Parts: sequence; C-alpha cells; structure tokens
Amino acid sequence: TMKRPAQTSILPCLGYILASLSDGASNVSAFSAAPRALISRPSLLLQLASSDAEGEGRVNGGSDCDDKQPPPGPPQANIRINSSNQKSSTRFSSSRKSTDTSGNVSDDVPPTHTAISTDAGPLWEPENCDSNTDLIPHRGRGRKRVLVLCTGGTLTMSNDPLQGNSLAPVQGALTSYLAGMPELISDPEMPQIVSHEYSPLIDSSDMGPGDWIMLARDIESNYYHFDGFVVLMGTDTMAYTASALSFMLQNLGKPVVLTGSQIPLREPYNDARKNLIMAIIFASSDTVNEVTIFFHDRLIRGCRATKVNTSKLLAFDSPNLDPLAEIGINIEENEHLFRPPPRGAFRISTAMDTRMITLRLVPGFDDACIKQMINAARDTHLKGLVLQLYGTGNLPSVKDDLVNCLA
Repeated sequence: TMKRPAQTSILPCLGYILASLSDGASNVSAFSAAPRALISRPSLLLQLASSDAEGEGRVNGGSDCDDKQPPPGPPQANIRINSSNQKSSTRFSSSRKSTDTSGNVSDDVPPTHTAISTDAGPLWEPENCDSNTDLIPHRGRGRKRVLVLCTGGTLTMSNDPLQGNSLAPVQGALTSYLAGMPELISDPEMPQIVSHEYSPLIDSSDMGPGDWIMLARDIESNYYHFDGFVVLMGTDTMAYTASALSFMLQNLGKPVVLTGSQIPLREPYNDARKNLIMAIIFASSDTVNEVTIFFHDRLIRGCRATKVNTSKLLAFDSPNLDPLAEIGINIEENEHLFRPPPRGAFRISTAMDTRMITLRLVPGFDDACIKQMINAARDTHLKGLVLQLYGTGNLPSVKDDLVNCLA
C-alpha cells in the first residue's frame, strides 16, 4: 500500500483559540477571523484541562499513553436495532458556584451541560440491550461491524398519529426501515449493523455540548467492538456536531460518519437511502480515521464542513478543502487528504466551557455597543471572544475605543 503523507494540523486558527481557552485565563482575547467556512464552530467551546499530559490535547495525533484496552468481542451475525426508552436527564445544571479549599464561594465555574437523551452504553452484546431490541439475520460474510447511532432528524420523519399525522421524527421508524432494506441484510459486501435510536429523538436545533458528550461517550463505550460508527441526525447543527466531535474524539483510528437527509426516508423519492447506505460503506472503510460528513455525493472532513443549502440535496460542502471522497460510477478517493493512523490510544475529551461570544462585524458597526457588551461579559467570566472581521482579519484602525478595549 502507498504510504500517505503526513498532514498538517486542522484549522490552525481554531486550534490556537482552543489552546487559549484551555489555559483558564480570565482576560478576553480577540482573534482575527478565518474564512467564513472555518468560523463559528463548536470546537471553540472545548476547554482542555491544563493539568493533562502533553499529549492529551492532540487531535488524531501522537500520545505517550499505552493503556491496555479490552479486546473486541466476538462478531454477531445480525443487525441489532435498539430503541432506548429511558427518561432523559436534566438539560442544564442549576448550580454555577463552587467552594475552594479555603471555603470561599466562587461563581467562576464552567456551566454543566447534560444531554436531552440518555447514553446508550455498551451495545455489542444482546444482554446489554433492552426488550425493544430486534435481531435481523445478516446473510452476508459480515466481517465488519458498524454501530449506527440515531438522534433523529428529517431522515427519521414519518406521519405521527400523536400529532395529527403530521410529518415528524417518529420513534422506531428507523427500525422498520432498516429491517426492509435488502442492501443491509443480504449483500455480502455490507458490514453487520447494530442500530440504536435515542429516546426521545432530538431536534438538531436543540443539540448542544451535552448531546455531543453523550455521543462521544457512546462511541468510547463501543469503540473496541465496532469497526466504524454512523451518526444520524438533523442537518441544522450537523456541521457543529461534526466539528466538536473532531476535537473530542482524540487519537481516533476508526471512521465516524455523520449523515442525514433533506427528504425523509419514507418518501418514494428521497436522498436518505443513498446517504445512509454510503455512510455505512464509508464507516466500514480501512482508510478513514476521522470524523466526517457524508452528504449527497461527497465525504468531507467534519471540522471543515459547513451547511451551504437548505433546499438542495447538496446541503454540505467544505469550501476550503477538497472532499475526502466523491461518488459517481465509482468512489473517487483523495488519498493524499486521508489522515495517517493515530500514534496513541483512543480517548475522549469532554471538558467544555461555553462562556464565549462570537461577533460578526459589518461596516458601520457601533463600537460603543460592542465595547459595552464586552465589558459586561467580563463580569460573567467571559473566557473567549471570536471576531469575524473583514478579509483575512482586518479591524478598522480608526475605532480606537474598540481597539483599546480588546488590547
């Protein structure tokens, strides 16, 4: 096999912001804006603990950690479809104060984020699943296994009798769809599939740091028992989720593919079926070692993706980086863009601090208002400020008050 060239770091500007957030500094820092497709990403929220080892904050990079991990479990020749009916946890923590060793109460505490749904937990053995698990025989060779985590989205929509048969994400709809797809059951080239539906299903507009942590934990729980992972979700925040997971899943050595659709799977004409099948194919790939998005006809790097259209099937693109792969009659891979295998043990980073602001400046903006907002934010322990400026990051030099405020 041809050795792939080493790649440079992902989004240097965002990585710099991440490093600045991680040092716990209380002063506000302003950063020049990157190109439009690279800004306003949730990866800015990641705050890596400063007490971690030097290799802890690397993304898909080297690490001195050589912890032994449990061996993968025996393969199961079936598609397992699991629907969780556990109650969801509290969305946000109400406590924002902490007490130090001297007994002093401080309100400089990062907010606690929890998920709308409940973690799936280990899913590689039947005894780990609840009574709603259905086993569907797989008649192929089944040499690989892919875990499909479904959070909801347009792909799962159907007529909901509880809402007057209006179109809405329906719990269990994906189960019946997968059970009727011969491509997943009979094709000898397809991997074995375990599918888990979170309960309740999540509108992607509601997804945030708590839900990203939930996904990261479930991937970690099942990492050594599956060859790849597919995350099904809505498109509104898919680029944000992909970017966040790119930084949270460190030393990732397996594909994590996010996908969804513009048209529900239940419709006679839809893009959901192709997106789902191709996501599963790429999730069983030997060459992808990172978080990606597959949509329409291309596989793109998760932390370089942005939603570009709400009414066309090509909803996502990466304007500043070529697709990792494109599909037509054949699958055309840009092998020079693939990341090399990780040099350390897989781990996740779930420490995040959302005390930050992103501002997009336009000509004629009132710098007094921005200055007032920044000064007020300092009182609430603002940790980061991202400014979307002009061109390559130009700030009007005549705005002395704003420049001095940011200094």
